[in-house]
Amino acid sequence: MATEADPLARDGRDPAAIAGWVLRVTAAVFAIGWCVAIFSRAGTSVGSIALMEWGVAHPRIALVERWTAVLVLLAGLSLLARPTAVAALIVAIVPFIEALAARHTDSYAFATMAPASHALRYGVPLALAWMVLPAWSRLGERARVLGAMWMLRLGIAAVFVAHGVQALGPHPEFTDMLIATARRWLGGYRLTESNAVAMLRVIGIVDIGVGFMVLAGRWRPLLLWLALWSLVTAMARVTSWGIMSYPEVLLRASHVGAPLAVWALGACVLPRSSPAEAPAPAEVRAAAT
Repeated sequence: MATEADPLARDGRDPAAIAGWVLRVTAAVFAIGWCVAIFSRAGTSVGSIALMEWGVAHPRIALVERWTAVLVLLAGLSLLARPTAVAALIVAIVPFIEALAARHTDSYAFATMAPASHALRYGVPLALAWMVLPAWSRLGERARVLGAMWMLRLGIAAVFVAHGVQALGPHPEFTDMLIATARRWLGGYRLTESNAVAMLRVIGIVDIGVGFMVLAGRWRPLLLWLALWSLVTAMARVTSWGIMSYPEVLLRASHVGAPLAVWALGACVLPRSSPAEAPAPAEVRAAAT
C-alpha cells in the first residue's frame, strides 16, 4: 500500500495524509522514548518474569532488552521514511507484550490495568499497520480508514477510562505528581494529600466520562480536549519529577497523537449515499504512506 512518493508532497491538505503523518510521527516519538527509557532505567516487566520465573541471568536479560529497544527505535524511525505494516507491528507488539507482562507481575499500583492504560502505545502503530496493509489484503479504502479510526477510538476510551479509575483509586503516583507540581511551580505551595485526592476524584470522573463519549461520537471540541489534556498530564511527569523524566513524556505521545489522528480521519469518512464525494483511492492511500 505504500507508494514511492511522499503523500504530503502530493497534497499536504488531504486529511488522510495528515492522519497518516500524525500516526507515523507519534509512533516514531514513542519508539525514541522506549529506547531511551530502556537504556536509562531499571528494566521491564518482561525482564522481571524472565529473571524471577524463568531463571534467566540478568546480564542476558539486559542485553535482550537493549537490542529489542534498538529494533523498536529503528522500526519507529523507518515509519517516517516509508511506513510498512511489518515496522508498525514491531512498534506495536513490544509495548503490548510489556503491558501483558505488567499485568502478570502486578508489581506496581494498578499494574493489572496496564493492557488498558497502555492501549494507545500499541494501538497507534497497530492502526497505522492496518492502513498500510499491502494490496494483496484486498482491504477496501473505506475499511482501512474506518478500521484505523475505530482502533484509535477504542484505544482512547480504554486509556481514559483506565486512568479515570486509577485517579478515583487514588493512584499514589498521581497524588504525588499533584503535590510535587504544586510545590515546584506554585511558589512552594503545599497541596495537602486530602486536597490532591479530592482533585483526583474530579479528574477521574471527567476522564471516565470523556472516555465513553469518544465512543459515542468524534466531536472536534472533545478530540481537542483529549489531546490537550493528554499533553498536560504527560508533561506533569517533567513538572513534578524534573527534566530527566522526559522519556515518560515521549512514551505518552500516543495519548496526544491518537485524538488528532481521529480528528483528521473523520474528514475521510463520508456517507455511502454520496459516492461522488467519497475520497479517491489515491487520497486515502496517502494516509498510509
